[in-house]
Amino acid sequence: MVAGFVLALTVVAAAADDGFSTGVSSYADLHHFEDAEVFLSSVGIEAGLPQLDVKYDEGGWGRKRTIKGSETHLVVGTKVSLDKMPSVTWEGGTQRGETKRKYAILMIDPDWPRPSRDASKAGSEGPFLHWFGINCEEDAKSCHELMPYSGPHPSQGEHRYIFLLLRQLRPPPRSSVLTDYVMRDRRMKFDLGGFLEAIDGAMVPVALNLFYARAKEEDDDDDERPTSSTSSSTPPPPAALEPPVVPQGSGARGLGAAWKSRPADGAHDEL
Repeated sequence: MVAGFVLALTVVAAAADDGFSTGVSSYADLHHFEDAEVFLSSVGIEAGLPQLDVKYDEGGWGRKRTIKGSETHLVVGTKVSLDKMPSVTWEGGTQRGETKRKYAILMIDPDWPRPSRDASKAGSEGPFLHWFGINCEEDAKSCHELMPYSGPHPSQGEHRYIFLLLRQLRPPPRSSVLTDYVMRDRRMKFDLGGFLEAIDGAMVPVALNLFYARAKEEDDDDDERPTSSTSSSTPPPPAALEPPVVPQGSGARGLGAAWKSRPADGAHDEL
């Protein structure tokens, strides 16, 4: 426990020294991400990343629901607008004067179509890639979306939804990395471990967040009801599966002009 706490402080301090800030003053202020960390550790991401600021629209009048890790249990189709892209922000810092640092953001459901009994493992068709953007600056709106946002659609049980922010350091070793792993014709079975290995040295994880969501039931109203976390819950018995509902035109998009021309010397963080 002490070793993990020291590691987390080191990660937060390193991020701050690099001009990155999540707005969280210390590791003690972070919410709990155990169910995200146990899965991410299976692909080589160590625990202790700082919290990424994620908010969804909730009703009208500009009201927002802040995502708070294991504290946040939501029901699809109720008052929180999970079908709309959330607000994701961070303080990215600058380099070489006014040049903005660049980031990539992704959102996955490791539990598709139903949670595994082992929280470190994905479901039989998971992870499901809900979102992937590159060349982001200080919020998700600035991203070039390679895989447009698609909201949660848990088929059985309560699923984990994990946001991961990566700092872009330089172009990937192979120009085909993003097309091979991200820009595919299907979102299921996203090879997160293979992707992280392929971009080793080009991108580094710097922040995360997590929430849980389940499908709406007949007796649900507009108030979400807390339920147990994935790691301690027992998956429901197998049942017939239906394909996920993904909006039309939500397939992978082109890499964009930024990818086609090599960045200027020194500006290695833009793809």
